Amino acid sequence: MNELIHDCQKNHKFQQREHRKFLALMLFIQVTRFKCRGFIFGLATNHCMCDGLGAIGFVSSWGETAPGLPLCVTPSLDRSILKARDHTKIEFPHHEFTKIENVSDTTNLYQDKVRDKSCLDPEKLVQLKQMALKDKALGKCTTFQALSAFVWRARCKALKLRPEQQNRLLFTVDGWPRLNPPLSKFFFGNGIVLMNSLCIASELLDMPFSFTVVLVQKAVSMVTYSYIRSAVEYFEAKIYPPSLSSTLLITTWSKLSLLLFFSPSYLL
Repeated sequence: MNELIHDCQKNHKFQQREHRKFLALMLFIQVTRFKCRGFIFGLATNHCMCDGLGAIGFVSSWGETAPGLPLCVTPSLDRSILKARDHTKIEFPHHEFTKIENVSDTTNLYQDKVRDKSCLDPEKLVQLKQMALKDKALGKCTTFQALSAFVWRARCKALKLRPEQQNRLLFTVDGWPRLNPPLSKFFFGNGIVLMNSLCIASELLDMPFSFTVVLVQKAVSMVTYSYIRSAVEYFEAKIYPPSLSSTLLITTWSKLSLLLFFSPSYLL
């Protein structure tokens, strides 16, 4: 295996410099060939270029052209629908971009990282949704809503946040069908929308589990065409990225047709 691994030198400054170069790339492709004639294809794109759906379309189209076949569809590159209007109109508050004061001083908690993962199989996901509906505070919920609420609460408890600590859940919502007109299914670009739920730690831990699920549901329900336009123009006017202080960021790939290599279970 040593013959397949690139020696990037054990020099800290060199690694930092190369890492910065990598982050600045729009598209990075690496092909590793094995002596058995097999190979591994690795691809990384800057999120400014496209979202998950756009990336899947790009890889699929590339796979078609590799053996010399013509493209089945022509990618749509028209991003004018996502352009800010001439007269900026920010209609909604966008707490997904605001910085939260870290009154719990959690910086030291990230010095010694413990990496672990848990697999939630379909049976456990059903149990989680049953927990959310147990007190009959809500009529229904999706798997994503229940799972996001559960992880958000668990993280808050694990970090031992102070009761008054503002705590944010940040997640992406598919904006493709919500635009007017909707984005073409062959669109290559970003059609996702950042949404958030905001709550202090004491409410998150002391209130019933259904309370947290409702917070997620309310955030999802806010994603309308007007909200997307407002977010685009807020970002255009402020020109700074979302703050991740006191924030848990969750994303789901369950709608991506990765063919694939992943089961319907969720890996955390």
